Amino acid sequence: MKKLVSFIVTFVRNMPRYARVLLLTSFALQIGSYYITMFFTVGEPRVLTSRLDEMIPMVPVFIWVYLLAFPFWVWGLARAYNDSRELCVRTFTADALSKLVCVVVFILYPCTMVRPEIDTIHGVGAWAVKIIYALDGGKNPMNLLPSMHCYLSVMVCIPMFSKWAARPTGARLKVFFCVFALLICASTLLVKQHVMIDLVTGVALAPVCWWASLMIWKAAKAKTGTKLPEGGN
Repeated sequence: MKKLVSFIVTFVRNMPRYARVLLLTSFALQIGSYYITMFFTVGEPRVLTSRLDEMIPMVPVFIWVYLLAFPFWVWGLARAYNDSRELCVRTFTADALSKLVCVVVFILYPCTMVRPEIDTIHGVGAWAVKIIYALDGGKNPMNLLPSMHCYLSVMVCIPMFSKWAARPTGARLKVFFCVFALLICASTLLVKQHVMIDLVTGVALAPVCWWASLMIWKAAKAKTGTKLPEGGN
């Protein structure tokens, strides 16, 4: 874990200044869109727990996957932002659009869920789950739909497959990022931080906003006469 953190810190330090600024801006927006919106919600929060959610077991050990999402996001966004100015700004645009959607939904369609009672959580990682619950809304959390954990985990994978990328990504790293993103999404359900509809909307949000950012960039480049990469994804 220490080696991973050291690697990520060194990687970020070596990024261009504009990329570091946008990376910090991304996470400032992440924190703001999640916490500040809690004070502006409209109406009573909905509980969208389904029968499928009730069938999914509580697996406390997955809290470590859930928590590893944070350095995973830093690494993923840092890689995209460090690739080229074009891919950096394109990724930032898609990420900012996703956060804007989250803000609107969090305020106009607030959702919550009933978490397991603290006394019923046992096993490896149970103590970490209890701490996360205490720090994140207690028994009834807010800002669940769409899952920011899921959307951002998918978002950091997409630039690796983009024709806007100046530096190719190896197949092994692509597989690692995609598999770990899926594990993060699963962890949101297995530690009872989200329900299935949160996961589905979060996963869908990333490619939709990536496509929307392409439309924005196509329009911007058309005005300047700049040629887009073939395929332009």
